[in-house]
Amino acid sequence: MGLHKAAGTPKYARGERTREEIKRTALKLYALNGLDGVSAREISRAAGQKNVGSVNYYFSSQDSLISELIHDVASLLDKLHNQKLDALEASGGPNSIRDVVKILIQVPVIDLKNSEMDEYSFRFVIMLLLNHRERIFTVMQGYDSGVRRCFAHIRRMVPDIAPALLRQRLMLAFIYVVTTGSAREAARNDPRAMKNLWGTPYAQENLADTVVGMITTPPSSETLACLETPEGTTIAGETTVAP
Repeated sequence: MGLHKAAGTPKYARGERTREEIKRTALKLYALNGLDGVSAREISRAAGQKNVGSVNYYFSSQDSLISELIHDVASLLDKLHNQKLDALEASGGPNSIRDVVKILIQVPVIDLKNSEMDEYSFRFVIMLLLNHRERIFTVMQGYDSGVRRCFAHIRRMVPDIAPALLRQRLMLAFIYVVTTGSAREAARNDPRAMKNLWGTPYAQENLADTVVGMITTPPSSETLACLETPEGTTIAGETTVAP
């Protein structure tokens, strides 16, 4: 394939179109049916390929195809996070935790779905996060600079919450956003759910409110009692460091 690209021949252009069509088809099928519910033969046929071995021909294996799709979506997510944050910082922000939270909500739920990829990109991500977390996190570790920048801003704006608690809250908020997005995707074919929950004009803002609340709510006395250990000792498996 690389040789055809260097030569700039029509064969390469046809090959690239076929390759992209297979990827678009696979993304949709995986998003709807999961990684284990789709065969390479089904992908080839759904992509309009007469040769049922097209996946292996263009990607060497189905596993390589899946890895490339994860790479594509992860890199696009990171680009979108960074673009949003760049724009926010250029305007003098972020001015509140809510500013950052809205980026974390909008990018996967809205921006990714309306990106240059496909409307099934978000459903693909949700499917991976729910059923193949280790696989997607292995790839996303190299494409998480935008999320890390967002978390750095949040940490700066909530200095009064113990680092160990804040770290856990950010993890819980991430899980909450993912599962909420999953519920929203599941409701796409349920008019009642879409109308009563996701179809309201305040749904997205209310979601942002709940995420901000998860992060900023003052710890209870019960939680604080669990943190009453000398500085520098281990708390829930993590070492605290004095500022």
